[in-house]
Amino acid sequence: MSGAFLSDCDVFARVEPARTLFAARAPTKKGGVERKRVRRLAEADAARFLQSVQTRTFGRSSPCPFLFARSHSKDDDHAMATVDALTAHTNSPLDLRPRTETGARPAPSAVDGVGLSRPIEAKHPGRRILVCLDRSTLSEVCVPHAVSLAKTFGSAMTLAHIMQPQHENGAPQTNDALGWEISRQEAQAYLERLQKDVLQSLGKPVDIRLEQGRPADRIIDLAHEVSADLIVIGSRGEGGAGPHALGSTVLQVLEAVRTSLFVAHACLSAPVEAAPRHILVPLDGSPRSESVLPAAVRIASSHGAELLLVHVVQEPLPTALLPAAEDMALAQRLAGLLESGATRYLDLLRKQLAYEVTSVRTLVLRHASAPQCLLDVSVKEKADLIVLSAHGSACDSSRSFGSVTACLLTHTAVPLLTLQDLPEAQLHSAEGTEATRASPSLRASYAVESV
Repeated sequence: MSGAFLSDCDVFARVEPARTLFAARAPTKKGGVERKRVRRLAEADAARFLQSVQTRTFGRSSPCPFLFARSHSKDDDHAMATVDALTAHTNSPLDLRPRTETGARPAPSAVDGVGLSRPIEAKHPGRRILVCLDRSTLSEVCVPHAVSLAKTFGSAMTLAHIMQPQHENGAPQTNDALGWEISRQEAQAYLERLQKDVLQSLGKPVDIRLEQGRPADRIIDLAHEVSADLIVIGSRGEGGAGPHALGSTVLQVLEAVRTSLFVAHACLSAPVEAAPRHILVPLDGSPRSESVLPAAVRIASSHGAELLLVHVVQEPLPTALLPAAEDMALAQRLAGLLESGATRYLDLLRKQLAYEVTSVRTLVLRHASAPQCLLDVSVKEKADLIVLSAHGSACDSSRSFGSVTACLLTHTAVPLLTLQDLPEAQLHSAEGTEATRASPSLRASYAVESV
């Protein structure tokens, strides 16, 4: 629509599936001090008008942006072409970039002289997913999840199998070269067969890697060699014990991995297609936990899934540290304030994400154990995917994962995507030093690309 301004300005509004853009056009003329003054007045009128339209339409706290475009022509098509040129630099009005450690969000970047909020921009050298397999049916459960992620984020994929020497697997050491070569050819044929299946589903070339050595060590090294941004692995292989237990190789990978990680719960039959419908996103209010939101939004938008944002407030318990009734009352009051703040925090996020995702819900709970509470919620809410950051507000860079994330990785039966928030150089590099106690710098979360 368009409407007349004082000073001969026009306003344009366009509603798109995930955003509404308001733009103003103020025709300009070359030369003349008086004309420049009139132009500035026209631009001021346009800005005030756009702000009033925005407020009346979405409220004062609306994340909906408005743009201001200058045009030398009064032609509407020319003006909208100028707006299109500006909006081409952003695919969302939401500023979902992680906040700085002080809690402030980065200032909007300038695009062609116009300040625009831009979504987080991840920096990934290869944008590649490494899928780890041991030729068992249990390990293949991760393949549909890897294909789904590759489709969502446009990532390349590498299928890998690590041949482990028999003497490292508990068997006596032998020099059976023929038996080793037969096993190698069988593994190669297995990867090539799986490569064809994935190629048909993904619609793009898929690489395969047949390696030998200790599986966990080779997986970590191979991820670095192929510049993988994400490792996808089943919770256990053929030798794993228990329906929910992690296999020994997965546990070793968890100890040393430096990239983002997806763990798929092992089952006897792999799903034909992985399409999450209910995505659980735990948030502790820190910039690190928020850094997963762009990826979670992308997945939810691709599959029409619901986002459930969850915060757990620590429930104070009577102990020898709080013997007096007034001490417990004070602790309960503090927990109540945290619960109220968390409700406001998640509600604000819900309103912002509503422009990107069809369904967003929030949940604030009080529990003595945050990990156990999240495990219970994932079952009660029938979550089929959990997305969370590797570290939270405490962030210990000497460990690949924080305590809450590590607990969920080892105990949940729900597929879990953990996005690494630390640069690789900072992981495991400052153990026992003062640097581990300081919050390291954020790394942009995995798999966000502009559309």
